[in-house]
Amino acid sequence: RSSDLGNSLGESEILRWDLITESFSVLRKVPTSDVRDVCYFTQGGDHYVVFVNGRHGVNSSVYKWNNLNFDLLNGSIPTQSPRSAKTWSSGNDLFLAVGDDDGDVEIFFWNATLETFGSQSSSATGIANRILPITVGANVYLALGSSSATLGESGVGYFTRTGPDTDYVSRSEELIFEEGVDSVDFYVEIEDDDMPEIDEKFVVILNNLAGGARFGAVREKTVEILTNDDAHGLIGFTDSSLSRVVTEMKSNSKITLNLQRAGGTFGEVKVNWKASGVAISDISPQAGVITFADGIANETLDLDILTDDIPEIAEMFTITLTDVVPPGGVTGSGS
Repeated sequence: RSSDLGNSLGESEILRWDLITESFSVLRKVPTSDVRDVCYFTQGGDHYVVFVNGRHGVNSSVYKWNNLNFDLLNGSIPTQSPRSAKTWSSGNDLFLAVGDDDGDVEIFFWNATLETFGSQSSSATGIANRILPITVGANVYLALGSSSATLGESGVGYFTRTGPDTDYVSRSEELIFEEGVDSVDFYVEIEDDDMPEIDEKFVVILNNLAGGARFGAVREKTVEILTNDDAHGLIGFTDSSLSRVVTEMKSNSKITLNLQRAGGTFGEVKVNWKASGVAISDISPQAGVITFADGIANETLDLDILTDDIPEIAEMFTITLTDVVPPGGVTGSGS
C-alpha cells in the first residue's frame, strides 16, 4: 500500500500476514514517489516486487525477498511518467510492460544475472493507458486499454499475437472512425527473409472499443504466412550422380545414385521416379518412391544392373524424378 500524494515523495509499505492474529502488519516501509502500480514476480525460486514510481525523473525500484524481508536491488528501471505496469513470462524469460501518461508502452527484459530490467522495445501506440499481458501456451497476448475517442467518433484498439519466430512486425494501434466514416484501413508488415519456413500464423485482435460503438460478431482475424523459400526442399541428383557409366558383370551388380534436398527440410517428402530408355530391361527396379524424412537432406537410390547372355552395344537409360508429394517441394534439375 502507498501513502504517496501527487508528485510528493512518500512511503509505501510491504505488509505481512500474521497467522495468529489473522491480520496484516507492516514488514517494511519503502521510499516511493507517486506509485502508479506494484508488480510481483518469481524467477529461479526467488521472489521480487516492483514499485512503479509515477513522478517524472524518478526511476522505479525492484525489491528481492531475502532473509525474511525484501531488500532493495541496485538496478532501477528508467520509467517515464508511467500509468500502469504488468509482468509476464515466456518460457524462461520474463518481461515488464509499462504504459505511460501518453498511452505509449515500453517493454523491459529481466536480466537474471544482473537482477535488473533492461529496455527491449517501445511503441508509440497512444492507447496503452491500461495493460494486461496474457500467456496462452506459446502465444503472448498484450491487451492495451484506452480512454480516448471524442463525441461523434468511435475508437477501437487492435493488437497482434503470435507464437515465437513468426515473420511479421508486432504492433498495436488505435483506429479512429470519424463521424460518418464506416471503414478504416491499417497494415501489418510482413518481414521478408531467405530462410525456408513452413506455414506461420498470427492473429489481429480488436479490443477496447470506445465512443459508444459495439463489436460485431468478428473481433479477431487469423493471418497465415504461407510456406516460403522452398521450406520442403529443392530435390535433385548430386553432381556426382548426374551421369554414371557402369559395366554389365558376370553376375548382378548394384549402383547407388545420390539425391540432395537443398533449401528447407521441413516435413516428410516423397519423390516419385521412373526409368526410361532402351536399356531399362537391364535394370531393376524401373520405378519407385524415395522418402525424405523430416529434417533429412540426403537420400540414395539403389539400382540393380542385371546380367544376361545377350551381346549388346553401349546402351543408355534415364532416371527421372517425376513429382514430389506432398506439394511444397519442387523437383530439382537432373535426370
